[in-house]
Order: sequence, then structure tokens, then C-alpha cells
Amino acid sequence: GGQIDVFCAFGGADIILPENVNVKINTFCLFGGIEDKRNIKNRDENAITININGFCMFGGVDIKEKTEKNDD
Repeated sequence: GGQIDVFCAFGGADIILPENVNVKINTFCLFGGIEDKRNIKNRDENAITININGFCMFGGVDIKEKTEKNDD
């Protein structure tokens, strides 16, 4: 697996991940949030797990899947 540490204050962040990884979210959010917006059809419990740790205040984090639009 892997780990991503995130800190957002008065802003936001996008995390781009493929749909075939699992995500475990360990964040503290105050007037903000974190949301997995990937379109996951079949979750594989044996897939790699990415741990997202951090803090969000007056902002948020969106977890999105890789597309041609965000490929840059």
C-alpha cells in the first residue's frame, strides 16, 4: 500500500487515483470534508490500499479517478 498526507486550510485539493485501489481515510475535518468521487463498480478487497491521513479546515479533498481531462 501507500500513504498520502494532506493538509487543507481555506482551500482544497484533488487526489487522482485509479479505480482499482482501495482508500482508507483517516482525516480530521472542521467545516470541510473529504469525499471519494471515483465510480467504483466492483471493489476488490485484495487490491492495494492507499491510506489518506490529514486535516481539513474550511476546505476539502476530492478523490477522483484518472481521466483524460485530468491527465495533465
